[in-house]
Amino acid sequence: MATNRIVKKMGLATIQKFSQQVVLEAATETQTFTRTEEFVNTAKARLVDIVQNSDTVLPPNTAKAVVR
Repeated sequence: MATNRIVKKMGLATIQKFSQQVVLEAATETQTFTRTEEFVNTAKARLVDIVQNSDTVLPPNTAKAVVR
């Protein structure tokens, strides 16, 4: 399986998900794409809302989630 390593990322928010505090970040550059911080900032509120309101339980000890 091919990998698409994250090269750069930026912080979006720290959220409380069930009983876990999780740092949410967005990839701004990987081995195959680059997206501007302006683009990420435009989508930030929506991304945080989607993750925060998801019913999906995160694995124990999750401290960080990175949105590609």
